[in-house]
Amino acid sequence: MTLTKATYSMIKGAPVNVLDFGAVGDGVANDTAAIQSAINYVAANGGVLEIPVGTYLCDALQITPTASFEINGVGTIKKRTNAATNMLQIQGTTLPISVKSITLDGDFSTHAEGGQGLVGYNVSNMRVDGVTITDVKNSGVLIFTDGTIYENNIIRNCTVNGEANTKNGLVIVDCKNSGIETSSVFNVTEFALELKNSSTYSWIKNCFVDGCGLQAVVLGQTTGTGPSYCDISGITIKATDGAIELSNGQYNTFNNITCDFTGNPGVINNGINCGDNTTNCTFNNISLFNLPTVVPAVRFRGNNINNIAQFSSIEKDGAGDGFVFDATATYNIVVADRYSIADVVQDNLSAYVSDASPGGTNRLVSLRTTSIQNNGTPTSNNTDLNNVAAPINTQNKYAGKQVWNVSAAIPVYATGSAASDVWNKADGTVQNTPV
Repeated sequence: MTLTKATYSMIKGAPVNVLDFGAVGDGVANDTAAIQSAINYVAANGGVLEIPVGTYLCDALQITPTASFEINGVGTIKKRTNAATNMLQIQGTTLPISVKSITLDGDFSTHAEGGQGLVGYNVSNMRVDGVTITDVKNSGVLIFTDGTIYENNIIRNCTVNGEANTKNGLVIVDCKNSGIETSSVFNVTEFALELKNSSTYSWIKNCFVDGCGLQAVVLGQTTGTGPSYCDISGITIKATDGAIELSNGQYNTFNNITCDFTGNPGVINNGINCGDNTTNCTFNNISLFNLPTVVPAVRFRGNNINNIAQFSSIEKDGAGDGFVFDATATYNIVVADRYSIADVVQDNLSAYVSDASPGGTNRLVSLRTTSIQNNGTPTSNNTDLNNVAAPINTQNKYAGKQVWNVSAAIPVYATGSAASDVWNKADGTVQNTPV
């Protein structure tokens, strides 16, 4: 026999079901009052609120809990009207709260006005796990405060499908010891993953972004000190207008981040944009692919001090500054392993840096001592191997490196620069001119 609401209410903390409060879930009925009543019940008494399969049309849902509770289920809450309100907002508590597995559909194509998807306001100890947010106007999940620092808020295993309507994906503001984990963001118009303002000792880990109109990963601020002592790692990014942006923060680390700019939705700004007053931050094992000609891999702006960026691979579509240091950027270091322009790997990085800092305090370091040009792939850019008068034979550019002879379709090793110097073929034989 199915338990009724009255039966549940006699067992404090027992699971309750939105259907027991009169919700229909047929995608037609207005389920706002029923689901609000169900949420009010668990927010006052604790326990688990189950939302079964169905589409529940709702206006804004909002609660200030006095007991720990969990919302869990596979149902979809869909925005019912054009009101500029948040779909589900939990506020004013440090009690453990969880929202799991549900879907929030902002239906922006029908309801062009609207706020956020899921909001935690002035909360600590909130868990958002496995939630899908689609087609809302502003942020998919937003956890923020009135400026007071809250803590221990985690967004994990979530998906935001912006459908090119949603501004931001997953955002945490003014929360310490909080993070975004193993989540995916698709087709947002501004920022995909963001830690903002005083979000110290926080993290973004093992996430995926595909389609972002501004920057995919942002550590930003509007007032005061930006996020500091944060760990950003294991991020894969596709089709974005910028990989990383940060400002007014310190001692942040970025590890194992890959960005392919192919298919970007707009105008690419920078690979990594270090805004004003970024200090003592490190970037390790960063790979950028299909970076447009005029776009730098990294730009250190005003009062950027003691930052280190280590790139595993940079591939630009054509020439242009790869590294830019603004006038007041000092003591920053860029280390590059593989830097290629138009499919040709570059040995000398100094030609690709714009350095306006006083006294040349910034450094550019290449780790390349030996390498395989073009990863062994023949391209038209290497046809000058067949011309002894070509610049590659007078600048000693390829000496000691493996290069590709297009006409013969074999790799050769250059041991000198002039036509009379020895070029060793891959099969071990020697001849005195490039073949």
